[in-house]
Amino acid sequence: MRCELFDGEAAWIWSDEANRICNNFVCFRRTIETDGGAESANLLITADSRYEVYLNGEWLGHGPPRSWPSPWCVDEYDLKGLLKPGRNVIAVLVQHFGIGTFQYITADAGLLAQLDWTDRNGTHRIFTDESWRCVPHEGYAWPVPEISLQQGWEEQFDARCQPAGDGDWREVAFDDRAWPEASVVRPAGSPPHERFELRDIPMLTRQVIEPACVLAVEAVRPAEYTWSMSPKRMLNATDRSANMMFGRMLMVCYLHSDRAQDVRFQSIEFWSGNRWKLNGEPLQLEKYHYQHTNINDACVVMRLRKGCNVLMCRLSEAAHILYVAFNLWTKHPVRFSACPEGSEADESWLAMGPFEISDEEKRSHILHEPCLAAENICPEATAERYCAIWDRGRPDAEDLSAAFTRPMPKELISPVDVACKCFSERTVEGEPVRVENPTAMQHDNAEWTTIHPVRGTDVRLLLDFGNEVVGFHEFEIDAPAGTVLDVHNFEFIQRDGRINMAEGMNNSFRYVASSGRQRYRTFVRRGFRYSRLSLRNFTKPVRIRFVRVLMSTFPQTGRGAFACSDPQLERIWQVGAHTLRCCSEDTYTDCPTYEQVHWVGDARGEALLDLVVNGDPRLSRHCWFQAARSLDRSLLVESHVPSAWQNVIPAWSLLWMRWAQEHYMLTGEKAVARRMLKFLDHSAGSIERHINAEGLFEIEAWNFIDWAPMDTPNEGVVTHQNCLAVLALRQSADLAKRLGQASRARRWASLADRISRAINRHLWSERKRAYVDSIHADGSPSEVFSQQTQAIAHISGVAKGLRAERCGKIVLKPPSGFVRVGSPFFMSFVLEGLVRGGRYAELVSLIRDYWGQQVDAGATTFWEQYHDAPRKTRSHCHGWSAAPTFFLTQHVLGVQPLEPGYAKLLVAPQTGDLAWAQGRVPTPAGDVECQWTNEKDLFTLKVKLPKGLPMRIELPVSGRCRVEKGRARKIASPRGAIRMTSSSDVLELSVRKRRR
Repeated sequence: MRCELFDGEAAWIWSDEANRICNNFVCFRRTIETDGGAESANLLITADSRYEVYLNGEWLGHGPPRSWPSPWCVDEYDLKGLLKPGRNVIAVLVQHFGIGTFQYITADAGLLAQLDWTDRNGTHRIFTDESWRCVPHEGYAWPVPEISLQQGWEEQFDARCQPAGDGDWREVAFDDRAWPEASVVRPAGSPPHERFELRDIPMLTRQVIEPACVLAVEAVRPAEYTWSMSPKRMLNATDRSANMMFGRMLMVCYLHSDRAQDVRFQSIEFWSGNRWKLNGEPLQLEKYHYQHTNINDACVVMRLRKGCNVLMCRLSEAAHILYVAFNLWTKHPVRFSACPEGSEADESWLAMGPFEISDEEKRSHILHEPCLAAENICPEATAERYCAIWDRGRPDAEDLSAAFTRPMPKELISPVDVACKCFSERTVEGEPVRVENPTAMQHDNAEWTTIHPVRGTDVRLLLDFGNEVVGFHEFEIDAPAGTVLDVHNFEFIQRDGRINMAEGMNNSFRYVASSGRQRYRTFVRRGFRYSRLSLRNFTKPVRIRFVRVLMSTFPQTGRGAFACSDPQLERIWQVGAHTLRCCSEDTYTDCPTYEQVHWVGDARGEALLDLVVNGDPRLSRHCWFQAARSLDRSLLVESHVPSAWQNVIPAWSLLWMRWAQEHYMLTGEKAVARRMLKFLDHSAGSIERHINAEGLFEIEAWNFIDWAPMDTPNEGVVTHQNCLAVLALRQSADLAKRLGQASRARRWASLADRISRAINRHLWSERKRAYVDSIHADGSPSEVFSQQTQAIAHISGVAKGLRAERCGKIVLKPPSGFVRVGSPFFMSFVLEGLVRGGRYAELVSLIRDYWGQQVDAGATTFWEQYHDAPRKTRSHCHGWSAAPTFFLTQHVLGVQPLEPGYAKLLVAPQTGDLAWAQGRVPTPAGDVECQWTNEKDLFTLKVKLPKGLPMRIELPVSGRCRVEKGRARKIASPRGAIRMTSSSDVLELSVRKRRR
């Protein structure tokens, strides 16, 4: 089969020896000879799932970018000047996940590549076929736990387990003749990757970030026992998606102790809702164990009796991931066994189930997505049997002999869980650690930090990188063989010293050293600010030359800038810009740490921010169309893409529709906007097909808009969604009109008007003088009223007249009993409402007060949520929270596009209580520089424009205006302000304010 980009004979290749059920790593090599070097050379490469490629031992890159199975993304490398005369080697390391994640839809493993070059002997081509050699890389451990329900596998690497051969397998001199030939697994262009497309975004950065300081060095001791298991395959052995799984299972282990003793138990969960019993008694576990400075505070003390004890876990009945992990501290040894008698058999755990679960019970868990049921439920595995075993707290003899009771397979038990082990570490008081030259590890120079072993304990170092970072760890050490380096990362230390450990994820990796001097760079990118390095299993000193991060983000132009008379607002703008950077990779992501997922609603806000901070349209364009491709399998654009969890959040779909018009206004990309129209047509049609008898938009989905107790059921009519549909349709109509598509514009605007009338007819409460949150599926109106619903009704234009006035007041000051905003994300809609109402003083004040709290607390990036609680948030870097940077640029500095791509510019400063502001705004024609001062009697404005760009000026003051430089024409004075036009490249003016 012939396909575009690749030679007709090119094929996907793989190793016959890569036989793990998941997490296979395979090394590939291909030798080529050039005559006198290459005059030109071009490499096309892709892999399923991820690769890193080397030429003659030098790292070229990591890829491919996440994409839908078809078209699948291909990376291109220009190797001119890199191919040397004579022998060259291309080496590729490929990881195949074997499971679907929130970033990847699982498919068959493989490597596909093609190299074309020209030398003195002419033009040459090689491609992936049987001439390549490959072996599995057993240095990457298996089984290992998943990083999180959104990502792949925790990285555990043993440098002692290198591919067979002498030296580094990536180097030219390595002898690979003992390696087997690769196997062709399918032709290029065969399913599921029928089509290919070249990467349309740049490679990510590799900026070296060194630690700002070493905060602590201490002796620590982990728990005596750590267990980590992934029992999902016991429920459904064939599923590789990330969709919700429904099923009932129990896990049982017998703990044998030769004496009665108190032990400490700590459960580590991925939001799974697992429940535990010991000897029939429930264990009262704390949900947020990560919030504690002293890990012992997060444990439950339980009493083991002498002899046999029964530890039982009731798994969550509905989850994306089933993860069972815990730590156990004991004074005296215990033995884990799968049988009450304490047999020495290999099996340590029993899995009981799956037990039956009814369709009605499934629907009680969740309604809005594809779901998978447990397989192979035997007749005796009834719901009654399940409840009886759990209530009893132990299986009886009949249960143990039943067909639903099986030993837990070893392949589902991780011998090491790095995060779990690191969570368990306790400081050993009074045990000094000898460290020589501790600051040397912060820099890549000739000096070394030397860490001496402490008998009976591990040594832990805490590094602070100064700001949130996301990228690859890299270090060089000199260590005895078998030395273990466990690294666990987190984002925040509160002012009170409380460490916010990474929540709901394994933000961790393990490196086991070979002997001597060695360097390692991680395969997985991670986000964090703080890094804990725990050295284990060493009896001789370990030397560290450097530890650093290769910051890996979408390249930032940094063309935008903002400064003003309030340092707090200036800092907020900068923190927002850094938040954006950390959430920009091959897509916009919600966060660099916990998920790294392209959530579409988050991405819309990040795109607006990106286009005023950097002015580079490529990532915005790429992400918009990546989301659009989800329409091939869903009626509305999916909530996050490309994902093995097929899910729709209608609000995210509607924000994506808004994003199309906003992208066009900020970039002027007319051809791109025309391509967008067919996808908007599809979405508008889906909205229309879900209009109910009352004329309202009604869809069964995850009807989410904010982390707050709103009443937005999965079934029924949700008010904020209807209002967002109106706004999305009107902005789409505006886009169509600007592109000369009058018929489309009228159709979409008409649909918006119909929904708007229906909202005001059915969803307004005269009693509360506000819009209800929803109408339930049974037709009953919600009793819940929220700040969020009124804000969306206000900014959408649905609320008019007195209703608009009422909603505008609630936007900023909700009455008692109204649900209040629960996240910085939704606060961006509040800012939008203030702009709509012309309340710019309140806009500045809200940004300063609300986001300023995070800055004052030490944030270097903005948080997902903000709670007045011991633990302030789950994620300390969330792009959806960085909206102030956009509003400060567009409305305080005051530079906006009047026509697509700033073909006509609006400069409309809003001073609030500021004395001055200045900044730079990137446009397709070049940067606009703006500066204004607001003194008691005088307002001045200076604007420098790209040549020939027309401008409209709206000044927030009235008085005698004098143009100091350039030319301008005054055309109106609305509301006592000054409005004029100018086509000068430089304009300077002053206004002597009128005395009141």
